[in-house]
Amino acid sequence: MNSTASIAPRDFSPNPVIPFPQSAPNEITQSQLEEIVALRRAAREAKADVEAKDAELLALLRAGATIEPGIRTAAVATDSRRNVSWKSVAMRLAGRLGFDGAPYCLKVSKATKPNITFSLKVE
Repeated sequence: MNSTASIAPRDFSPNPVIPFPQSAPNEITQSQLEEIVALRRAAREAKADVEAKDAELLALLRAGATIEPGIRTAAVATDSRRNVSWKSVAMRLAGRLGFDGAPYCLKVSKATKPNITFSLKVE
């Protein structure tokens, strides 16, 4: 035996990634595109119909209409609040200027008219 025979160096690098064959993506048909356009149109129309019916029933309830007896009920939901997010900023500024901002904020808060919203609640 020849002790000087060359031994090929081994490659210890990680195995190369073998890509899986990929098929071409399916084609999106004009029919599918038309379907999504039609569904979006129907959704817009349905939303407009719901908003119109909601406004109609809300106006009737606010005018004093009664509800026919049955499993469904309807009521006017009222939300009232004053938007006073400015208060913490005014208090900090008053503190920096060396005076108590609480009386000023209370005065402004009392003078602010609440935002009142009405919505129809059907159960």
